[in-house]
Amino acid sequence: MDNPFSRRIAHAHEVLTQHIWWMFSVVVFGLGAALFTWRDEVLPDDIKQNWRVLNMLPRWDWGWWVVSVAMPLLVIVLESSYRVRRRMEAEKAAILQTLQQIGLDRPVVFETIGLENITPLHDGSHLLRRITFRFRNTGTKVLRYRIVRSVFQIENVEATAEDPNITRGYISAGEALSYGGDLSSQIIIPSFPFSVRLHLIMEYDNVPPVAIRIFETETLYSFNSIQPIVWTNVILKRDER
Repeated sequence: MDNPFSRRIAHAHEVLTQHIWWMFSVVVFGLGAALFTWRDEVLPDDIKQNWRVLNMLPRWDWGWWVVSVAMPLLVIVLESSYRVRRRMEAEKAAILQTLQQIGLDRPVVFETIGLENITPLHDGSHLLRRITFRFRNTGTKVLRYRIVRSVFQIENVEATAEDPNITRGYISAGEALSYGGDLSSQIIIPSFPFSVRLHLIMEYDNVPPVAIRIFETETLYSFNSIQPIVWTNVILKRDER
């Protein structure tokens, strides 16, 4: 659970240790060491006494000492906080740019359909019981998908071929997935050639979620024979959004 107090402690620690201490060490220790070395090694002995730290300190009231310490400290704290904020904004911008690029990516590609479980009948026709189609994740990240619509129109008969176990799921990078099942209506293929019209709508997103994208295709397949299978296809509609 996010604790605001812990976040404030972490912010103060970052400001104090990564920025203020660095400034203090550079200004005080670096400059002081150079001045002390110059005083002790270069100046004559009669002048060294005038440049001792205690002799150089002004005789101020304690209030002025508080102000003289507090003001530089306040400036350093403000500057350090600004640097922390600037770094966080740069990291946020880089993350948003990466997410935007992922959201623009369209890695789903539709490949083909397959006719399965075809039974020859005594009159020379064929009974088609099962049909599938295959799509592929060409990207480099795991996708979560959901089949919104998958309708086949075969010889003016509309049917679905859904497998309830994989209506939604995950597909790994570079993986191809076959989807489909037994047809909801009995399809008799009286003769060749015959046509299959597929209308597919699929939603997908990254894991973890980034942006839901929609892939839609409508393709007309013409089959001239089953053994061997000979077919052609025409893409009627292809939309990615």
